[in-house]
Amino acid sequence: MTESPRRHAAFPRRSTRGAASCALLAAAACAKVPPQTAAMRARPEVVVSADQLQMRDYELGRELAGMIVAAADSILAASDSPPARMRALQWKVAAVPLVQEASVRDDPLISAADLAAFSLQQVDYFTTGDGRAAFGAQQPVAVQAARAMETVTFRALGRSLQSGAMAPAARDSFAVWAAQNPMRGPDMLRPTVLGAGTIDAALGGASLAATAGNIDRTMRLVTLRLGLLNESLSDRVRWTADLTLAEMLAAPRGDTLILQSAQAVREVGTFTHDFPAILTTQVDALMAGVDHQRALALADVDRQRVATIADLRTERVALEAAIARERTALMADVAQERVAIAREADSVAARTVDRTEAAMRRVVLEALAAALVAIAALTGGAMLVVRHWRATALRVSSNP
Repeated sequence: MTESPRRHAAFPRRSTRGAASCALLAAAACAKVPPQTAAMRARPEVVVSADQLQMRDYELGRELAGMIVAAADSILAASDSPPARMRALQWKVAAVPLVQEASVRDDPLISAADLAAFSLQQVDYFTTGDGRAAFGAQQPVAVQAARAMETVTFRALGRSLQSGAMAPAARDSFAVWAAQNPMRGPDMLRPTVLGAGTIDAALGGASLAATAGNIDRTMRLVTLRLGLLNESLSDRVRWTADLTLAEMLAAPRGDTLILQSAQAVREVGTFTHDFPAILTTQVDALMAGVDHQRALALADVDRQRVATIADLRTERVALEAAIARERTALMADVAQERVAIAREADSVAARTVDRTEAAMRRVVLEALAAALVAIAALTGGAMLVVRHWRATALRVSSNP
């Protein structure tokens, strides 16, 4: 009934390999996926990318599943009550798939909200709900594990918010919703945030990048779902077999035991037989979605090309008109500058002529003055010579 230490130790090793594979997938796809989904962009308090939040949701789901398995195994090891042991097996069989399903929703923000809602529903289920007396003396183990999962979930969700923690009012609204939508029965049937409309997931995106991101995200989510199924398939089959055996041993009639054993074998055989067909159906649906998204992407590219060509034509016409206006204005400026230069040249020539004429007058006047001085000097000299000559002549005539 209880799990062997070897099997229990194998769970973290498979988890490590799954985490490494998911990290490689996220690294390979980060160049194609839009930073955030439409639902995340509608909430500015979310400060991480869609890839980061998706990987955090996936790892959180695996951590919660491990905590559920550990708590249920603890109850199985400590309890001698057949009903409590059966409920511990039912807890693993029912809760682990619920956590895995919530962690790989199409939108990572919805996954985070659904994981938070699950943690609150589970606390209510084990404290005041249908599972409040499921484990007898071991009930505190389940309650403590559920509260620890609630703390881990809201701490992980707060890491993706700008404030680092969810606002008390928002957390209270989750708590109110969980109280109004409780888990029911031993199978822990629960409403999800998708059906309740707690989050308005405005999915879509008209750009080419958003289309390519949706294709890549769909392929990665299918890979994550298959990885989760492969990771826990053997454990879930073993838990189901243990639970079936416990139910058969608790049955009062031998024919019921035989009937349930045959039913369990048929269910396991049917699941094993149908698994390849399920995988093929998932792959076909994925390829059909890829073809559809590719057609939408090509149509979007064609629309963008036509719009780009029209914009280029409009810009070319506007550019040519602007060039013509600039050329006309430039020619007008050149003509004005030429007229101004010609006027300036005429003014300079006129000033030069005036200055030359004044200079010539001054030279002529100076030359005339010099000539007059020379004539006066020659006349004076001649008069001195004539006077000297007459004086000499008189002296000669007076002394014969």
